[in-house]
Amino acid sequence: MPENQTFELGDREFPISGFTIGELQRLIPLFAAGGIETPAGTDAMATAIHIAVKSSVPEMTFDELQQTRGATLPQMLAAYQKIGVAIGYFQRKAPAAPGGDGGAQ
Repeated sequence: MPENQTFELGDREFPISGFTIGELQRLIPLFAAGGIETPAGTDAMATAIHIAVKSSVPEMTFDELQQTRGATLPQMLAAYQKIGVAIGYFQRKAPAAPGGDGGAQ
């Protein structure tokens, strides 16, 4: 995982720390559920974000996270994406070759 990974919610910035195996066991099914446009999907996204926040800010409760003022959907989506990359669920895009399309045929 790259150093200094962070995400923003409202006017706060949270680091993405390394995860324990127990946290990974809880996170992976939240990403596998997919469908963030459903109530279950948004709950999964919020839970994944909370697990990531608690790894660096252990005292933050789920209720406190839900009360974050100024948070936006783009921020939540970006946080979810960064967490997914950090745990290896989403792959990082390889940089395209100069003048190329990343090797697509």
